[in-house]
Amino acid sequence: MNKRPTIRQVLGLLCLLISNMVVAADLSDGKEIVTKAYNLERVQDQISRMAFTFSAPNEGDKNLTFRVFWKNYDSSAEFASKVLFFAEFPPVEKDKVYLGFLSAPLSNKKDEEWIYIPDLRQVMRLTAKSKRSGAEAKEQDELFGKSVLHRNHLDPRHPELDTHKLAGSEMLDGRDHYIVESTPKKTDLDAFPYIKTVNWIDKENFTLRRVHFINERNANEVEMDITWLNEKGKWIWKDVVGYKPKSKQKTSISVSKILVDVGLEDDLFSKRSMKKGLRGLKL
Repeated sequence: MNKRPTIRQVLGLLCLLISNMVVAADLSDGKEIVTKAYNLERVQDQISRMAFTFSAPNEGDKNLTFRVFWKNYDSSAEFASKVLFFAEFPPVEKDKVYLGFLSAPLSNKKDEEWIYIPDLRQVMRLTAKSKRSGAEAKEQDELFGKSVLHRNHLDPRHPELDTHKLAGSEMLDGRDHYIVESTPKKTDLDAFPYIKTVNWIDKENFTLRRVHFINERNANEVEMDITWLNEKGKWIWKDVVGYKPKSKQKTSISVSKILVDVGLEDDLFSKRSMKKGLRGLKL
């Protein structure tokens, strides 16, 4: 004989269903959504190969490959992250090295950057002035002059820099995404040359999958799509594609041969490492 469920059992089941509905419910606060995306758990350090492809109409593709060493630091550190880029391809760029000590988004501290030019056997410090003229500018232009994507596209913006409005939702690759419009609280077109970004954020895992960068003419200047990889429960880039609708230029970044949380030492990120080159490092 089947027993009828008691009122207590029915109420318990209803409570479970309601709690699950609350967990699954969509968020309605744009800032909360962006903050969850910004605070995704990421790796402490990473070694990878990063391949850039620059494409433009009526021009052949240009390819660059780097071996990349990256280390993140907590909020008590002087810098948010340190990075080493060793150029591997093409041969004419081989052995050029970039070293960056990168500041946190809300910090007043300036980045510290250097480039090693093997022909001169010299490490040169990059400054705001040197990036606009001289040998350092020439090297930077040769390496990344055709890139659609720059640091102001690739660096996650801190949620406190913008106001955020939930504008809707949309399916991307079979997954539901929030669409959040973010507008800078302070207009500084030199530091960030856009009046708004439109962000597609995965409703389940809060990865940022797409960004449209809107310029002062209210035109969509750059479109960026990101594919993520979950490694040891943490999220890292797999592919990033930037596209300019007006000029039809495209930059693709593919990340491979990834090692995470390997315990990179601080002294790796030094001018000495730049001069040693990739082959001279003992890792």
